[in-house]
Amino acid sequence: MPGYEILCIAKVTKPETYARIFKKASGIVLRDGGLIRGIDNLGTRPLPYRMKAHTKYNYYGNFFKFRIQASPSTLFEVDKSFRADEDMIRWTPLKQPRRVRVEEPFTGVRELKTETEQRKFLRQHLPLDYSIAKELLREGKITKEELESTPTKKWVVPSYFKQQNTEGVDDT
Repeated sequence: MPGYEILCIAKVTKPETYARIFKKASGIVLRDGGLIRGIDNLGTRPLPYRMKAHTKYNYYGNFFKFRIQASPSTLFEVDKSFRADEDMIRWTPLKQPRRVRVEEPFTGVRELKTETEQRKFLRQHLPLDYSIAKELLREGKITKEELESTPTKKWVVPSYFKQQNTEGVDDT
């Protein structure tokens, strides 16, 4: 069975309403032999534009991530369930790729004991923004030698911006 991540936007209402919506969807998934991987509440946010759902305009929504492992026919049933519910504004099912075991980058960070060792390791392996590195040097958190040995990304003003007023901008 493939894994799906359904990004949902629900109307801003009581928490019991969200529980009802996802209990119904979870019941459908479990009835058809699927698995519930998780339900994450991403919080209430303003919508990027007004959205019409069930003849009403919505300006705010509560965002959720509903992770399931189910057959495509079960996903269709969950879709019908969301469509019938008046408290759902939008939802988008995204098929997850098959799980491939990948080594985590920077596993050495967990093995380092002190915070100083962790910072030194990260400085050596992650590029810093040049302005942040200069600020760290000014605050005395890194030395000039560490700044020079650390790979940095230096922001340069593009030529089309130089035509405009760029007084006081240091592009070095």
